[in-house]
Amino acid sequence: MGRNGSLIASEGRMFLSNQSEPLPKPGLEGRRSPRIPLVIPITVSGVHPATGIPFEAFGKTLVVNQHGALINTISGLRSGVQLCINVESSGKSVGARVVWDAPQDEGRYGIELEAPGNPWGIFPDD
Repeated sequence: MGRNGSLIASEGRMFLSNQSEPLPKPGLEGRRSPRIPLVIPITVSGVHPATGIPFEAFGKTLVVNQHGALINTISGLRSGVQLCINVESSGKSVGARVVWDAPQDEGRYGIELEAPGNPWGIFPDD
């Protein structure tokens, strides 16, 4: 794959992620749960910090784990913003907060789930 894209495998299917920098490596690497590169469509809602107006926007995950995700959605969100993430493929909605925002308002964010779990529908249920 070229410099601007990374192939992502999930259950035998390949997804293309067009990111300006490489995705984090899969695995634990000091994390509480393993990172899994996976593109899943999501809906993100919350209150936009620049306007104070509630929003709902489409987005996608880029990397997931049981404690959060790297997502891509509307620009302008900042660390600390509370979000609701709806994962249509699993039918689950979870609360989360932005813990990292990419430079230059490119719309990539690291989010932490309010409670560890499997809203992505990919980890074995306990």
